[in-house]
Amino acid sequence: MNEDFDALSLFAMAELNQLRTQAFDLLDRCLAENNPAPIVAFIERQVMGDPPHLQLLRDFADGLNHRLLSLQVHHFDVRRHVIKMFTDDYTVDITSLLPANALARYHEMDLDLVIAYVQEHSTTLSANDVLLLGKLLEVSIKTAARLYAEIQLTTELHTLVLDWFDALNATIGRRYWSESDYLRNQIVH
Repeated sequence: MNEDFDALSLFAMAELNQLRTQAFDLLDRCLAENNPAPIVAFIERQVMGDPPHLQLLRDFADGLNHRLLSLQVHHFDVRRHVIKMFTDDYTVDITSLLPANALARYHEMDLDLVIAYVQEHSTTLSANDVLLLGKLLEVSIKTAARLYAEIQLTTELHTLVLDWFDALNATIGRRYWSESDYLRNQIVH
């Protein structure tokens, strides 16, 4: 009997791992395409299961939270790298133009304003340097825009999964509460 239980338990764990892998593969696809539809459909299928896959939802929410933190760190590092390069290579501090508290708008920076600021404050800037810095800022802006979009989508998905998880927990809790009340009433009468 214990062997049957262990086999079922291993099967359930394998299925959960497979679903987890599928969820994160879909997440990567959704982030690349900036389209949440495939992962939302996947989540809806898991929620509609009988019983719903609560452990999967909890694990996926944790994974989304980790992914979100990683994206935010990477987003911050994009800004930090540009500021460091301007400071180290051209001795110009552009922090005031790209403050950390405005990181969510970093991808909206005015490239021409930054270049003009650097030209005004650097005595060693050549025409080739200006071209190179412009390209660096363009790449940085594109990377920051992609990361910003991924952060927004991951945040929305994290909220969605947590909402479903909380709702299902409450529903299941009420169902068992109601059943236990019913059984107690039957025993009393």
